[in-house]
Amino acid sequence: MLFDSTERKYRAEKFHNYRKIDSLQDYVLIAQDWQRVEIYSRSIAWDLALFTQQQDVFHFQSVDLELTLSDIYQDVEFEQSRVEK
Repeated sequence: MLFDSTERKYRAEKFHNYRKIDSLQDYVLIAQDWQRVEIYSRSIAWDLALFTQQQDVFHFQSVDLELTLSDIYQDVEFEQSRVEK
């Protein structure tokens, strides 16, 4: 989950280091304040897929797992004042 205090670290520093791991296939960032999932998948380069709608479906081929955004955020209630940026 991305917290304000750790977001920069996970977006920059950690991802830079994780990309060096040859076996790493997907790097996932999950926002806690609104429904937003970013998935970086290894192909020739690192491709980004962004998911913001409850019905969005994503598939992790490396572990044969399919999820929707509503699966990730099941039973999570967001503050009304918080809107997707």
